[in-house]
Amino acid sequence: MDYHKTYDYFYKKAQDVSKRMIMAEMQKAKLKNRPFSTLHNKIIEDLHDYIQINFTNDLKLNFNESHSIFQNKHTYYSGTENEIVKWILEDEINKAFKKNQVSSYSSFIADLAVETSLKVALNHFNNYSGYYQLVYDLDKYEYFVFKYFEGIAYESSIFYKNMMDEKYPKKAIEREKRLKISASHKSPGKEGENVLEKTISVEEEDILELLNSFTDKEKYLLIHVINKLIRKPTTIPVTDLMKLVRIVGTYEDLDIFIKNSNNVTAYSKVSKGVGYYKEEKQLKIIDSTILKLSTFNIEVVNHQLLNLRIKHLQDKENIRKPK
Repeated sequence: MDYHKTYDYFYKKAQDVSKRMIMAEMQKAKLKNRPFSTLHNKIIEDLHDYIQINFTNDLKLNFNESHSIFQNKHTYYSGTENEIVKWILEDEINKAFKKNQVSSYSSFIADLAVETSLKVALNHFNNYSGYYQLVYDLDKYEYFVFKYFEGIAYESSIFYKNMMDEKYPKKAIEREKRLKISASHKSPGKEGENVLEKTISVEEEDILELLNSFTDKEKYLLIHVINKLIRKPTTIPVTDLMKLVRIVGTYEDLDIFIKNSNNVTAYSKVSKGVGYYKEEKQLKIIDSTILKLSTFNIEVVNHQLLNLRIKHLQDKENIRKPK
């Protein structure tokens, strides 16, 4: 029997149901002019209670060992989520279930899948509350994605930016003006490279927007630089450290928590810095990071990034020189 096929069917079924349910609750609440915060808290509480009463309590009571193994599945295997679920259902959980079999294994897998799917839905809706508040306020249900954006915070998604522009049109106009100004502050360097001559000035209300514009690649580069700095006698001022923690602390890849570091791409990017990427991409990542970070006046890191840029250009020049 294909246990994973059963699991996947009920997982997706529960995902679809929870998506439709939450969307319907939002639309009904909007008709009654309910505040989103009230609705959000109610959905979180109701869904949490539903999961506990209808699934978790029973699974722990009747299938505690099998349920516990599943909760710790990433300590048994390394691989994709689908692979790990498939392997552990076929082996460890199946063996544990047979010790105290009180129902069919298929029924157990179905309940396990629904519980897991609903927990993921609950966590997602809670983590993306700011995103779904905009969907709620603007009735933008075509943006009701009900899944995590891959590799970026939701604030960096085009859907979120479109909704923010619609809700705050004046800020959109101001941002366009700043982009034009920043573009005029760039001049071509040697061999067509862009060299920043003047930093972008960002007003206080737009700091969050700038923070969310950092890509994961830029964040990994900053972590790489920070890691090098803390290994030296150099002291990072607490104010700068606080800024850096806020900038780099929102990357989406969670594999470092559940996999061996040797199998985590993000870890390789942090360890190797720009050396992880192809040569033609390295300068672009360095420059974009310098540009965005320049607003925050974090001198010790800015200095390291500029040195990294100089070294990169020198190495590039040495490669071109005839031997």
